[in-house]
Amino acid sequence: MTAFAQPHTSQDFLAVQAVYVTNLLAITNLTLNDYGTNIAGTSYTNSSGTLVTASGSTGTSVSLLKDCNLWADREGRWWGVQTNENIVNYEAPYSTANVSVKFAGGSGANAAVTFTFAPVWDGENYDSSERWTFSYTATGATSLSRSTNVPVWRWPGAKSLKCLRIVNADTDATSHVIITDLKLNGYMP
Repeated sequence: MTAFAQPHTSQDFLAVQAVYVTNLLAITNLTLNDYGTNIAGTSYTNSSGTLVTASGSTGTSVSLLKDCNLWADREGRWWGVQTNENIVNYEAPYSTANVSVKFAGGSGANAAVTFTFAPVWDGENYDSSERWTFSYTATGATSLSRSTNVPVWRWPGAKSLKCLRIVNADTDATSHVIITDLKLNGYMP
């Protein structure tokens, strides 16, 4: 019997090395003139490893997040519903993808950081009626890795997944959260 490698994929939502999320400044992937818009005070680590803080009245137009491509199954179908043939009229959704996050909280971090995603159908426009969110609580000075299943069965035909925004609900001045990894991972049949 011949063993075959499993065709897994992993794509980055981060377009930079890290983003810093505070209670006052959310990270966004909404665009203006083909670039992400970051208000003054937004901090991130660029691809060269340098900490950058957006300044001035308009901030910076560096794109901090990017879309990740979705994929079809072996028959070319864009996700669907898996049927359990042992139970009559029972359909159970399945997911072959997850989003993984690596982050560290500042010393005062103790509240949820919420990630909001939406499917992109035509390569450009996201569907605001199909938003999907999840949250993880950052704890002070602790590095965490978490992952959650992506409900791709909700979006048959979607071409990609967009991280719309990342919001830190904490109100402490020392509650910043540093996100060093945000990926779409999955099995490509």
